[in-house]
Amino acid sequence: MKGRAAQLDGLRAVAMLAICWDHWRPQGWARMFPFEVFLFFFLVMTGYLVTASLLRERDRREAMGGGWRTEALKIYQIKRGLRILAPYYVALVLALVVCAPDAWKGFGWYVFHLSNFHMALLGEWPA
Repeated sequence: MKGRAAQLDGLRAVAMLAICWDHWRPQGWARMFPFEVFLFFFLVMTGYLVTASLLRERDRREAMGGGWRTEALKIYQIKRGLRILAPYYVALVLALVVCAPDAWKGFGWYVFHLSNFHMALLGEWPA
């Protein structure tokens, strides 16, 4: 696959909207479709697109005549990390600014990506 596949991104967007609808629909409304299907589809498509991106980077590195295993993986992970972590920390700061519930109380857990351990220690999902 060369470049971005807008069609696949569009299908992922539809799946993401369906997942959001399932989470945010009013309580009294009946659930007419098993929305877990969209979650599985979203995860499979994401895995496919991430793998395709990594394989493109490998092919590009091999075409340049260099090894790809160490340097290409390192560059790929850094770029991917920045693309994911930058919006995550912006959202975390925004949650603090608007005084979201549990934002200050669980701040350290969220900063270091340990919120799953926090939930396990609490024995519940924080509000």
